[in-house]
Order: sequence, then C-alpha cells, then structure tokens
Amino acid sequence: MRITLFLLLCVAGVARAQDVPLAALGDLDLRYAPVEVIDRVPGAPLRGVVRARGGEDYRVLLPRTAHRATFVAVPGQRVAAGEPVVRLEGPEIHHWQLEFEAVTERHALAEARYARNRPLYEDGALPAERWAAIQDSFLELSLEYEHMRHFGELLLPDEDEDSLLVGAPISGMLHFDSREPARGEREVLFSVIPDDALHVQVEVPVDRAENLRDLAVGDCRLAIASIDRAADGFFVAAWSEALRGDCRWTPGTVLSINPRYATAALVIPRAALFQWQREAHVFVRDGEQLRARPVTVLGDTAGGYAVARDPALADSEVLVASVSAAQGILLGLGSE
Repeated sequence: MRITLFLLLCVAGVARAQDVPLAALGDLDLRYAPVEVIDRVPGAPLRGVVRARGGEDYRVLLPRTAHRATFVAVPGQRVAAGEPVVRLEGPEIHHWQLEFEAVTERHALAEARYARNRPLYEDGALPAERWAAIQDSFLELSLEYEHMRHFGELLLPDEDEDSLLVGAPISGMLHFDSREPARGEREVLFSVIPDDALHVQVEVPVDRAENLRDLAVGDCRLAIASIDRAADGFFVAAWSEALRGDCRWTPGTVLSINPRYATAALVIPRAALFQWQREAHVFVRDGEQLRARPVTVLGDTAGGYAVARDPALADSEVLVASVSAAQGILLGLGSE
C-alpha cells in the first residue's frame, strides 16, 4: 500500500510540472513552427440566403388579371433590357390594351387643352373656376396615363394579337416563382435584380455583429457591405458585397456561411495542440526546455487553430513533431 501511494504521489508530482527537458526526448524528431498573428477569427457557421435588399429589385406588376402567363425565360437567367420575358393572355389583358389606347388619346387631348388655355388664364381671359376644371382633368388623366404607360413601355411586338409580350425593364437577373406565377391584378409578375444588387444575407448574433468582417462560402470570400441597426430578437441582418463571377448564385439559394470576426488572435498548427488537465495546450520552446502553455481555441482556420492572444506565445515557436512523446513525459509515463 505504501509503495502504491508513493508511486501515485510521484506521478502526480510529475503531472503538475509544466516543463519537459529537451534531453528527456533523446534522439526523437523535434520540429517547431512559428506562431502567426491574425486579426480575424472564424465563427460558428451561419445560414445565408441569396437575395436583393428590399427595394433594390425592379418589380413588374400585372395591370389586369391574366388567364395565362407563359414565361419565355427562366428564373436566374440574365436578361437584357427589352428582352422578352413573359406572354400574357386573357380577355382582361386585351381590355387593358384597348383602355390604354383610349387613355393615351384622351391624355393627348387634355394636354393640348391645358396648353391652349393656360395663356388665357394667365392673361385673365379665363375664369378661375373654368381653369381649375381644366387643370384637374389634365392632372387626373396624367396620373392614369403614367400609371398605364409604365407597363405599356414594356410591351414588345408580338405576332399573336390576342396576347401581350412583356420585356425586361432593365438588365439583370430574372426572378419569379415558376411554381406559381402571378396572374392577379396588381400582383408582382416578375422582378429583375440589377447586377450590383444581389447579396448574401445572414442573421448574426447581436453581440458579434459589430466585429463581423467577411463571409466565406467555399472559395468565395465576401466582404460585409452593411449591417442593419435594428435587431430581430437576438440577431441582426448583415449583407455581403454584391455577388459577382463564380460567386453569384440564384436568388433564394440557402448557403452554409463561415463568418470571420475582427479579433486579435494567434494561429497554431493543428499538430501542436494536445490535451492536458482537461485543457488544450501547446509546447513552447524555451531554451533547453519545452514549456506547456494552455490555449483557448477560438476556431478552425486554413492554417491551423485560431487561439486567444497570449503574450507568452507571441513571437515563439511551438512543437509540431513528437508532441505525443513530450506529452507522455509530462504525464510521467516516460520518466525513470
């Protein structure tokens, strides 16, 4: 019993020691790597959605209910301004076309009447009540005409007289729900997202949002363009820079995002890390000794593990070969 107790105390005494003499490792292969300083550390993955920020996409509304909407382009396709997008069919659409022609003619007459009578009113030759009626009629028709004209400008020549062919208002990426295209009056028929308006949007914890710097998706590294000031519960919305080239996905795509935050930290090789006393440690070379230093792992990086900044580790070298052997001596397994 006394011998067993003596051995346990010896092992415990060795385990408390944090230094391993280099001589104790004999002819083992001892290699070291420098500790790198970084200013950004990875965080837990976030859910990202590809979309345009509110108001940045150009939406085309149906002026009347359409019995049939046949798209000649597909969602995610890049379209040029004026390129055909959808063909609309139905009696209401034909009625709208006749109404637009009538409103255009009435607006031209009202505009001519307004221009003809304005000098008379300014010279006092036209009563104020008469001029007010002319002015009100012209303004009312102008609003109706402009409202219909915006859609009318999107119409393209079509061989079928019973349908309307609608083109893209601007150049960009086409977006609509192909599973259930809009057909009702004043519904969004489709939208076009400009080339510089497609982003990845992520929900970031409020306490980390201020330090968020960029997002990574595979080989794509995206800088942060803006972060909302208003929170939704424990999270705020952050938006990446505009998507370009190979880092451009279809709107609505859900991505697994690797965020990076502005934090002073160090990077150590993965081979240098070992567990001791239930904590992560590395061996730092100090003269003829290897000194075990605890580290706090912040995340995984391409170059190794990001750990919390420790002045004792800065500008130092850590052991990356024969780490298990040194750990065994630390635990007293190799001591005589």
